Amino acid sequence: MRRLRFVCIEDDIRFAEILKTVIIRYFQLTNFVVTVELYQDIPINLNLDTIDGCFLDIQIGNHDIINFIKNIKTEDFKIPIILISNYDDYIFQTVHLQIFDFIRKSRFNEEIIETLNRLQDYLEYKSQSIFIEYNGSAYHISINDILYIETLSHHTIIHCKQGMNYEIWRSYNTVFKESYTSLMRTHKSYVINMNYCYRVDKNLAYIKDTNIKIPVSQRNYKNVSKKFREINSILK
Repeated sequence: MRRLRFVCIEDDIRFAEILKTVIIRYFQLTNFVVTVELYQDIPINLNLDTIDGCFLDIQIGNHDIINFIKNIKTEDFKIPIILISNYDDYIFQTVHLQIFDFIRKSRFNEEIIETLNRLQDYLEYKSQSIFIEYNGSAYHISINDILYIETLSHHTIIHCKQGMNYEIWRSYNTVFKESYTSLMRTHKSYVINMNYCYRVDKNLAYIKDTNIKIPVSQRNYKNVSKKFREINSILK
């Protein structure tokens, strides 16, 4: 059973306890073990390594919440930050921070469930990963860390970010599930993570921030280009 760790920074103790209870009950129903840490003030040395979400009241005394959020984003931009406030105006003031969601206390009962639904979907997507054996050791690889995959007759080469490559003597279909929707076959010998594709031509797919070009076969071009358009329409 997977463990989740959430941080709630809220100076209203009563509201913080309500929020904690709702979060725990929600994720327990989805078979997660949940920890919610409550803070009435901004913690000085907050460990960000294992945080799955941060619920933050935008008004904590006289603190500069905006800079605190920026610091979190600098350390790990993937941490979902959910802002909570009594004031609707803050929604527009915090758009540039690329927060995960905004909850108005006046509409807490309806908006918290919508936010938790989205958060659960995000965490499940983020948790997609594979386990492999490579050079006598076991590795846990997040699908989000994979750039592309070479699929050869009896083995598979997984090319990851930071230049890490893993060659395993197993076929692609025995390692990867169809539910990994970001992975797309471009060619009989290549699969690309479409989240890192910035351009698709008739014969090639291009990987962001690299000089890597992946072959695209005529047979797969239609599906690859369709997936590329879908992803980019979501990001805009």
